[in-house]
Amino acid sequence: ILSLVLLLGCLLLTACTAPASPTPAPPTRIISLNLDADEILLDLVEPSRIVAVTELVDKTEMSYSVEKARAVPRRVQAYTVEEILSLKPDLLIVSEWMEEGQRQTLADMGITVHTYRTAKTLEEIPDVIRGIAAACREEARGEELIARYTARRDAILAAARAVPLEQRPRLFLWAYRSPYGAGDMLFGDMVRHMGVTNTLDSYTQAELSSFPEEVLITAAPDLILLTRWHFADESTEALSRHFTEDRAWSTVPAVRNGRFAVVPGRALFCPNHYAARGLQELYTAIYPDRPLP
Repeated sequence: ILSLVLLLGCLLLTACTAPASPTPAPPTRIISLNLDADEILLDLVEPSRIVAVTELVDKTEMSYSVEKARAVPRRVQAYTVEEILSLKPDLLIVSEWMEEGQRQTLADMGITVHTYRTAKTLEEIPDVIRGIAAACREEARGEELIARYTARRDAILAAARAVPLEQRPRLFLWAYRSPYGAGDMLFGDMVRHMGVTNTLDSYTQAELSSFPEEVLITAAPDLILLTRWHFADESTEALSRHFTEDRAWSTVPAVRNGRFAVVPGRALFCPNHYAARGLQELYTAIYPDRPLP
């Protein structure tokens, strides 16, 4: 019995003093394959830990992080398994758009692959940031980004909701020769939270992809938002003339009253913490005479 007691004591002592499993080292060769993740990374980790980001991050019309991205020298171009392997990453951050077989191949090669679902609502953004921050071992910084985002987001939305109902316009968004901003997109969610009517709210993104221009007459918006993507070669003036010089649109309230406003593409699709900046640019375009607090 005494021997058994001594043996149990030794086992307990060994268990108490056994070294803990080492914490995995933070990744130091990170690659992002999506613009929204690029921008999160650039505010989350030191540039020296990022091997490559996407080319879209360099487009002023699409990115809020052009200057910060200059510190990262490489850009992903082909988006192939071969290219990614050649960059020797230890962490790959990608949205669900990448084919599962490709992700599994990269994981089998020893690369940690963090897959996230692109946010389609303002409420989904914190979880995207939180997941990427955890993959980078930067949870505290992630929470700081989330706190700043939610504070600014809520302040802008409060200002938008304070606008009297009769002063809130009916919006129609025109982006590079087609209607844009369906209700199931982030833009649709942003506008709904601002308390403004999006005349395309009842449509889906898929429906708008082949929608005839005549929908504008039925929508009868008070304000037409115009934007240019990075590949567009038309000026804002040319885009507005598309409506003002065609008598078919003359009955549309926004055209009749010359109510057009310009927003950059980055304000329409920024499913990360920069959505607060997107809201700010939208607010300024919609209410140029009502300064934000």
